[in-house]
Amino acid sequence: MAEDTPGELVWNQSRRAQTSQERQLVRSVILPLAVVVAATLSALFWRGKNRDLLWFGVVVVGAFATQALLKKMGRATRMAAQMVGALALTASAPAAYYVITGRLDASAWALWLTNLWFAGDQIHFVSLRIRAARAANWSEKFAAGRSFFGGQILLVAILGLACYRSVLPPWTWIAFVPVLFRGVTWFGKKPQPIAVRRLGWTEFAHALAFGGILIAVFRFAG
Repeated sequence: MAEDTPGELVWNQSRRAQTSQERQLVRSVILPLAVVVAATLSALFWRGKNRDLLWFGVVVVGAFATQALLKKMGRATRMAAQMVGALALTASAPAAYYVITGRLDASAWALWLTNLWFAGDQIHFVSLRIRAARAANWSEKFAAGRSFFGGQILLVAILGLACYRSVLPPWTWIAFVPVLFRGVTWFGKKPQPIAVRRLGWTEFAHALAFGGILIAVFRFAG
């Protein structure tokens, strides 16, 4: 369960296909998706356009290969595997920016960076909620989430420095306020049993809010 994404938590689809019927269902979904992907890639690269997207492909393939190796190493490298997967998935942000603008500039890399930070925060928070599901009081919560709490402080410091140094648009930190608030205030809330599906919906809502705010920040900063 610790590897679940918010979407998997929402739809309760965290387990792998096991029966022949489940595998058939997976194949029936993959085939039309593969057709859509092939058509989309053909349009993107038509007559030699968007060639720099190939570099993103190299990064993504390398990241997923690394993730597969980390997963085989066991539970000790599970978090690292998730972060490597997030690195690959968040590459869609600078790739989309490049397709729209035709540029791979500082804004493209800033989008990748901010989306990776956000994804990392979600991964760590979901892992913490599952790991601390039986925490009975504040001290037990903090014992389980000491590293996460420190990470929240570090993220605030990095965001502040990046905005101050103009590595990111000045108001980028606003996009992180909702997740930082939920992460810190969780420690002070009354302990209660984890509701997996509700957690998935909540994190999904945070992702939508983050995306909307980040788009607005980059739009008006430009």
